[in-house]
Amino acid sequence: MLGSTRMFEDEFIDKEDNMKALEGMLRFLTRPIQEVHLTDKTNKDDQLITEYHRVPDTSSLSENLRSCLQESLPLQKDFTKLFSPDLFRFDTNLVPDSVKLYKELDVVHQHITLIPPTFETPMQAL
Repeated sequence: MLGSTRMFEDEFIDKEDNMKALEGMLRFLTRPIQEVHLTDKTNKDDQLITEYHRVPDTSSLSENLRSCLQESLPLQKDFTKLFSPDLFRFDTNLVPDSVKLYKELDVVHQHITLIPPTFETPMQAL
């Protein structure tokens, strides 16, 4: 089955192995059925006829559109129950354990101090 005979025109004959398809069709039409070989005997990997690739019928599929969203359970009236505080939280529960780690690892524990910033001035002061 051919999509178009333009595949045998000069601009397309060298593309997509169209010449091999033409040679296979001419062999099929000019020789008896017993002599026609669907594969090239010189190279077993290079086959003239490959398995079919089925194309979906897009026109009938377009008439039966379906939503890609899944149906979900109805939402609760109290929306605050939808949030789980155990997943992400910001608290200071682990601070005492981290201070104890300084002693266990023999690291000097110092409080964070402010480092005075230094600014580069591109021009001299007046």
